[in-house]
Amino acid sequence: MLQKHSIQKTTLKHELRQSRSDALPQTSLVDKADQDIRYQNITYYKCDGGIEVKSSDHVRIELPQAISEVTELGHGGYNHFIGFVNEDTKVYIQFARYYEHGWRADVPINGGKGWDGYYWGCHADLESVLNTVRLFFEAGPWFDSLEFTMRRYKG
Repeated sequence: MLQKHSIQKTTLKHELRQSRSDALPQTSLVDKADQDIRYQNITYYKCDGGIEVKSSDHVRIELPQAISEVTELGHGGYNHFIGFVNEDTKVYIQFARYYEHGWRADVPINGGKGWDGYYWGCHADLESVLNTVRLFFEAGPWFDSLEFTMRRYKG
């Protein structure tokens, strides 16, 4: 009798789960991940020659637009950079494009007002930059995706 009751209870639980899942919209794991990434509280700033988005404007950005902005960033000189800020954690990363295939990634240490000039920096290629941007938006191990070295800006 106990075994029969247990089987009926298990079957009832399965049917209940199945009826609930049939009533819910079917979302793939990729769609779910895309939704989670897309709606992170991330803003950006950039300077691309004459085009400027100030960090103080707190312009929100989603991963697809971020990938596009990075890919289309101009090069030549020091006026071509883009940065992303996770507004929840106050962590940010900046990429500068000096020439067609030459990128620099910087992560200020204790940035903001009163910054003492210390940062993590490295050179990178476009593929590495795009991978790091994706990981940043996914809240993944983005810092480990590049070979950063601690430096100090002496401007």
